[in-house]
Amino acid sequence: MTDVKNSSLATDLVSYWELEEASGTRFDSHGANNLTDNNTVGSAAGKVGNAADFDRASGEFLNNTTIMSGISTAFTFSGWFKFPNIGGANQTVFSVRPGSGAQNLIQVETYVDPTVGNLRLIGFNSSGQNRKDYQFRNGLAADTWGHFAVTWDGSTLHFYKDGSTAGVHKQNDGAWPLTATSRNLRVGAETNTGNIADGLIDELGVWTRALTAAEVAELYNSGAGIPYDAGGGGGGAAQTARRGVVMMM
Repeated sequence: MTDVKNSSLATDLVSYWELEEASGTRFDSHGANNLTDNNTVGSAAGKVGNAADFDRASGEFLNNTTIMSGISTAFTFSGWFKFPNIGGANQTVFSVRPGSGAQNLIQVETYVDPTVGNLRLIGFNSSGQNRKDYQFRNGLAADTWGHFAVTWDGSTLHFYKDGSTAGVHKQNDGAWPLTATSRNLRVGAETNTGNIADGLIDELGVWTRALTAAEVAELYNSGAGIPYDAGGGGGGAAQTARRGVVMMM
């Protein structure tokens, strides 16, 4: 497996953000769902190329308000993160939720419970009740790249860290729909002001199908990751050209 774009991983891929930009809008290399920059998210060396660099004190995050409108029956979210400090405060990797409230919420965060670093997936139903809570307990190291993936095939949820499925620490029973209502995708924040990340996030993808365990392992690639487009052509090159135009304006 050499890249995402020229492999089976491109099947039902909706959007992929390489997060190569130094600042400003982060362009979607596969689709048209660009991420809006809030409070000047920076850039630093990433897992593959560059990564988005978030400063908690400045309240920085990226978001998109349209991509989730049709994603509900099946999905996968995947990406990389590296936070210098995993204790003291929860930090969001990504969150999907309405503009207000906590209905139909899915969120991946580093979670302090109470003093150790866990990687946590939570899901709320249409009544705002916590219905899914998966954790890798004591599974995080500070300032170290970690990979996550969340897959949902309409009936079964899987949560992966570094290519392996999470053991269930806590799972609440009951329906957990992610209905196709208006929802915001935020990267590096739970809400506009809540659980802001402090560190790096890179190589984010969203699919309208549940990736298999083998495909998640391919994305993880024994910790090395894989690029969106190893050859630099097609969508990746087009987006690079667009970035260059923006920078020169």
